[in-house]
Amino acid sequence: MASDKKNGRGSKKGESITVAERKARKVAERLAREAKSSETLSAVWSLPPAQLLRFHSHTHLVDIDAGSKPGFDGDQEAGERFIADSSSEIANYQRLMYANGIHGDTHRVLIVLQGMDASGKGGIVRHVFRQGDPMGIHYHGFGKPTDEEMHELLFAWRVCKGVKSNAILVSRDHAGIGMGPGQPNRVDSALIACKRAHEACERMGVPAEGLVCASDAFFPFRDNVDTLSEWGVTAIIQPGGSIRDEECIQAANEHGIAMVFTGHRHFRH
Repeated sequence: MASDKKNGRGSKKGESITVAERKARKVAERLAREAKSSETLSAVWSLPPAQLLRFHSHTHLVDIDAGSKPGFDGDQEAGERFIADSSSEIANYQRLMYANGIHGDTHRVLIVLQGMDASGKGGIVRHVFRQGDPMGIHYHGFGKPTDEEMHELLFAWRVCKGVKSNAILVSRDHAGIGMGPGQPNRVDSALIACKRAHEACERMGVPAEGLVCASDAFFPFRDNVDTLSEWGVTAIIQPGGSIRDEECIQAANEHGIAMVFTGHRHFRH
């Protein structure tokens, strides 16, 4: 009996060693796979990206040359190869970060993408983000209004406060020239405001240009942005907070519209 117990204990110990060895092998295999993957991805860079892009502990942001383009000297073919090679790796890293997050890890990855057509049909944003799970990606564009547009937006935001919800106000040269008040559908409000704004410009004998828009509450769908773009609006101010904010941001980027979020809303009934 004692012999059986001893053998049983020995069997458990041997089993635990086997589990530990299996875990160690898995870690070694994963590290080898990541090393190979890093080597493959680095083939289109003059130096490995980790060396070129990492911010070390002694790095100060003020010392970084904002105009620098480190490392990537390839042509379009090399860029397409890089996207193809990186596709599975982006998805893999996302899964690893999700698994770590479940256990309390708070690390995040910030990807900054810049280009002449960053968010268009063939833009780099689509190329990169389609490789991962969109549910784990938060996308924000950074179209910045000009100083003139910003002044106009702040004026439109103040005036919009007095317009009945659902309210869209279009302004030009610090004048509210188009109001779409009290409609159950925000797109209808946008259409009314834009039509009135164009009529006002025609009466004044000025081109319907430099138009900005204020919305008293968030846009529930991107069709509001699409509609405003069709009527020549170049900048929008709105509260934000919709579950589809990212779709609206993407629409604004596609149309070249600067969008400002206030973080609070007007809601006059």
